[in-house]
Amino acid sequence: MHGKKKKESNDQNESLAPLLLLISRETGELNEELKASTMERTNSENMHIELFNHGFFFLQQVGVEERER
Repeated sequence: MHGKKKKESNDQNESLAPLLLLISRETGELNEELKASTMERTNSENMHIELFNHGFFFLQQVGVEERER
């Protein structure tokens, strides 16, 4: 009886293997997409911060020049 249960367990593991492989592959692809999306968002946020800083320093410089007149 014990040998029969072990064979059934092995059969179940073998039938699950392709499904687990597919899930693993899908998870890897989703992780890659998430990384790319996160990098895009980070780059966009950094660009906005940089533009804001340039604008701020420009306005500061204009203010200094106005006061010097």
